[in-house]
Amino acid sequence: MIDFSRASKETKELFEDVSDLNFLFLQLQLQFKVDLQERESVIIFDEVQLCPAARHAIKALVEDRRYDYIETNNFRKVDEIKRDILNLYESDFAKIDPTGRLAMLFDAIPAQLNKNAARYQTSSVLNGERQDKILELIAELKDSKTVLVAYNTNDPDAGMANTKDLSRFKLFLNDTGLFVTLMFKDKDFTENEIYQKLLNDKLSVNLGYLYENIVAQCLAANGNELFYHTIMNQNSKHNYEIDFILARKNKIVPIEIKSSGYKTHKSLDVFTEKYSGRILRRYLVYTKDLSKDEDVFCIPVYMVPFL
Repeated sequence: MIDFSRASKETKELFEDVSDLNFLFLQLQLQFKVDLQERESVIIFDEVQLCPAARHAIKALVEDRRYDYIETNNFRKVDEIKRDILNLYESDFAKIDPTGRLAMLFDAIPAQLNKNAARYQTSSVLNGERQDKILELIAELKDSKTVLVAYNTNDPDAGMANTKDLSRFKLFLNDTGLFVTLMFKDKDFTENEIYQKLLNDKLSVNLGYLYENIVAQCLAANGNELFYHTIMNQNSKHNYEIDFILARKNKIVPIEIKSSGYKTHKSLDVFTEKYSGRILRRYLVYTKDLSKDEDVFCIPVYMVPFL
């Protein structure tokens, strides 16, 4: 991504002469320390209005057909709008629940997912609240269409709605773009830093919970109810967890999510040992290309909508 609000004079001058695109692309790769792959790489021009030469060069670059291009005006404005949307959500929550409990549950979603716990720990958000009131608040959030609820299923099979535990659940946002903004709600948005690092895969946080939200949104958009399952590990405090389970053809389809390219799937393997007769197929969602590890389909996150 080239942010022309920060780009050097040398970078901007490259676009003043596009008669030799080989030279231009070589210089971009050297300056930004990237390796552009023909028909695979995308070059993003942010704040391109600040560099008229780059805007005028777009036609020649597109006609060259080596790379695709995305032109943005200002990621900062996008973030401001998303923050406004989140503020509107909280205003609506206050109308439903003037005590602020709905807003507190909503705001804590990223932090709760980042804990990698087996469920949303409501006691750490609403200490001392009665269980029946918590269930009522969760129902309000679900009805608002802003939140997705994944329930733990005690006995995963094709009829998981009958075995879900209403007291053990996880919450996700129905919009992953808003989820990213909520993740960094306490930080000032400066110089597109967050989006640049996300786009370049250099954000210094564990993004596992971000990928979980992406998958949750994709599955729910296709009409799937969200369920997950946790298996106790007798030898460790770390339990085995299947992030999502789908019902297909009177069988179940377990899904494990990795925010890396590693194909390890211990949770899937432990789950299979226990429920092998119920499983139709197994999926590992990760950050690499489509592949297969024995009977486990390893798919990139963008293929989740096709499950």
